[in-house]
Amino acid sequence: MALRGKYKIMKPEKYLGNYRNVVYRSRWERETFKFLERNDNVAFWASEEIKIPYYDMNGKKHRYFPDVYFELKDGTKWLIEIKPASQTKPPTNAKHKRFFKEQWRWKINEAKWTAAKDFCDRAGINWRIWTEKDLNKTLGLKI
Repeated sequence: MALRGKYKIMKPEKYLGNYRNVVYRSRWERETFKFLERNDNVAFWASEEIKIPYYDMNGKKHRYFPDVYFELKDGTKWLIEIKPASQTKPPTNAKHKRFFKEQWRWKINEAKWTAAKDFCDRAGINWRIWTEKDLNKTLGLKI
């Protein structure tokens, strides 16, 4: 999943935001961008264009930029975070040497996702976290 790069928008009329500066941080994101551009049911899409304030465990304010926003032609709106399934649940192995780092990452993600869900509920947007299972099913990827 370590693939990173600048994504070249093929249909700038579908992109909401600065289409000259779209970055993917994984193969999963890149393939999602391709899917959104090619899908005739997608009216508009954007990557990391929405910012959502959230507070960490110490009460410090941060900004969260979910991976993808898109609107379907029927008016349905979606805000999507793309994550490995392993990062969508709290770590369980306290004896593992990376447990504290994973626990910290989980708490940050939990705070971000709670804020995103609140934001979406207020704005009438559907909120989802897509994992490799969703991407395999939705995009036909073999991950």
